[in-house]
Amino acid sequence: MAREAALYGVPGITFFPLELSVDKCLAARNAPIYRVEGIEKAIEIVRNATRNPEENMERTKKAIQGMSPPQETIYRILASR
Repeated sequence: MAREAALYGVPGITFFPLELSVDKCLAARNAPIYRVEGIEKAIEIVRNATRNPEENMERTKKAIQGMSPPQETIYRILASR
């Protein structure tokens, strides 16, 4: 759910113990996704996000520019079989 939230411009916070490549990819594109180890850091992220929610939305718009919709990739894979 954290990835999906980040793609909508809502900060996605995960406590999952491992770094996932998809999360790193989204973070590298400047999407608001965060992996935290403690509740204090999660609270800090939420506080910052509520101060200027429009900033996260703008950041996300830039992050997903150029990405193709997932259904296009799925269709291409299925059509090639």
